[in-house]
Amino acid sequence: MNKSTIIRFSALFIAIFVVVTFLFVYERKKNNEKEAELNQIIAELEISKQESLDEFENLALEYENYHFKPGNDSLLFLIENEKQKVNQLLEELRTVKATNARRIRELRNELGSVRSVLQVYVNRVDSLSNVNKKLVRENKKVQQQYEEVVQTAKELEERASQLDKKITLAAILEASNIRLNTLNDKGRETKKRSRIAAFEICFSLSKNQTTSTGLKSAYLRISNPQGNVMKNNQSSVFAFEDKEIDFSCKKEIEYTGNNLSTCVYYNIADEELVTGLYEVTIFIDGNLIGSESFYIK
Repeated sequence: MNKSTIIRFSALFIAIFVVVTFLFVYERKKNNEKEAELNQIIAELEISKQESLDEFENLALEYENYHFKPGNDSLLFLIENEKQKVNQLLEELRTVKATNARRIRELRNELGSVRSVLQVYVNRVDSLSNVNKKLVRENKKVQQQYEEVVQTAKELEERASQLDKKITLAAILEASNIRLNTLNDKGRETKKRSRIAAFEICFSLSKNQTTSTGLKSAYLRISNPQGNVMKNNQSSVFAFEDKEIDFSCKKEIEYTGNNLSTCVYYNIADEELVTGLYEVTIFIDGNLIGSESFYIK
C-alpha cells in the first residue's frame, strides 16, 4: 500500500468519524429536547390534574357544608347520590396517573356533569325554600289578618252584647208615682186600720218606644211589716229570675207605648192588719219595675 492510498483511507476515516460524531451529537441533542418537552408535558399534566383536584375538592366541600332542608325526601336522596358520585370520582382522580390524560379528561367531564346536576338540585332546593319562606310569610300575614278579624268580631260581639243589654234595659218599663190607698168595704178611702177592707195601688207607666206593646200582666207583691207576702184566694205565683214566687194581686194592662196610669185592687179578706211599714213591688214582663213603702198606723 503506497503512501497516497494511506492518505486517502485516513481522510475517509476522519470524514466518517466526523459524520458519525455529528450524527451522535445531533441525535443526543434531539433526544434531550424531546425529553425536556416530555417532562414539560408531564409537568403540565400534573398541574392540570392538581387543578382538577382542587376544583372538585372545593366543589365537594361546598356541597358537604351546604345544609339541605328541602322538605322533600326524594330530592334529598338524589342530592346525596350526586354527592357520593363526586367523592368517588375525586378518589379516582387522586389515584390516576398524571400521564393518563384521557382518563383525567373523562373524569373532569364526569365531575362537570355531576356538578351541573347538583346545581340543578340546589336551585330546586333554593326555589322550594323561597316558596316555603313566601308561604310562611303569607301564612303569617293571613294568621295576623285572621286574628285581627277575630278580634274585630269579638269587639263587635261585645258591642252588640252591650247594645243588647242597653236595649233590654231600655225596654224595661218603669213604674212611677206609686200610691197605696186604704179603702173600707164600701170602696171609700179610710185611715182607720180596723175599717180597711182593701188596698188600692195606683201607679204610672212611662212612655217607652223600645218595649213591646200589647197586653201585659202586672204582678204586685204586698209585704206586711213581718216581711210576708200578703195573699188571698186570687193570689198565686209567677215566674221571676228562673223561679216561681208569690204575688198578692195582678192586672192585665193594654200597653200602647205611651204614658199610662192604672190602679190594682187587693181585698184583705180575713187578714188582720198591723201597724207598720208595708212594701209594694210591681213586676211586668218578668222585671221588677218599681217599689214603694207605706206606713199604716
